[in-house]
Amino acid sequence: MKAVKTLLLVAVFGFVATAASAQISAGTMFISGDASFSSEKFEPTGGSEETFTSGLIGPRFGYFVSDNLAVGVRVGFGGSKFEEEGFEFQSTAFEVGVFGRYYNMFNDNFGLFGELGVGIVSSTDEEDGTEVGKSNGIDAGLGLGFTFFPSTRFALEGSAGLVGFTSLTNEDPDGNELSKESGFNIGVGNTAITLSASWYFNR
Repeated sequence: MKAVKTLLLVAVFGFVATAASAQISAGTMFISGDASFSSEKFEPTGGSEETFTSGLIGPRFGYFVSDNLAVGVRVGFGGSKFEEEGFEFQSTAFEVGVFGRYYNMFNDNFGLFGELGVGIVSSTDEEDGTEVGKSNGIDAGLGLGFTFFPSTRFALEGSAGLVGFTSLTNEDPDGNELSKESGFNIGVGNTAITLSASWYFNR
């Protein structure tokens, strides 16, 4: 019986030690980024060709203020363009924000994280090179993601929003308010899954 108790204690302490090592320590930093680009072309029979292109780039920096808890800043720049014969519509957007993440590492290579973020967004719309409107506001969101470390410092990550909120004020080119809009998005099905690569320092 004593031998069995000793084995159980060894197993328990071994599990605790493993769990304690499966974490990202305070003082660790990371940089990451995601980018996307798409282009579509539509050629209706007897009509003019239409094309739609869009792109996005979003770097971020994070710092672990305690084990498994990181805070950081993020920026994003994106744009889209619609073109057909004799007409062009273009929209550009910029965002800067802050975020917090909490990681639950199952082992040294894989874990899940929850992320809460809020940002200030600004966009401009143009038709044939002339500004026709702009929008300013805030967005906030709560999401869930995973992180996989194929090596000690390099990670592949994916995330999707669970709950999102956006509030925008739409203005004409002279800055006069035209309208306000706000809304919630709930559920993974209402948002895209974002894949990114990250580099961790001091891990």
